[in-house]
Amino acid sequence: MDKCNLDTVGGRVTYLRKLKGWTQEELAEAADVSVQFISSVEQGRTNVRSDYIVMLARVLEVSVDFILEGKTTPRDAEALVSMIGGLSGPAYIHLRNIVVEYCKSHGQN
Repeated sequence: MDKCNLDTVGGRVTYLRKLKGWTQEELAEAADVSVQFISSVEQGRTNVRSDYIVMLARVLEVSVDFILEGKTTPRDAEALVSMIGGLSGPAYIHLRNIVVEYCKSHGQN
């Protein structure tokens, strides 16, 4: 995946869209907005109204806090736990090993 700027609203929207494997067209359709709007948001060319932030967070399955500030909330963690709970045994072990190595490399236990 291309590197995305997670320091901006547009960068986080782009990152989340790509994480889902969606094109701008697919996100626009899911959010019931135009492709031009999604493009404008991702490029930081527009101020996004609060109702659109809420809608994008819902469609992208993250909290408004993550879209706006890049901060995770308990809701984000619950969604992640739910996804992990649906993994097969081997997929869970693989993900666990990735998380353990990531935490070690970032000084977390």
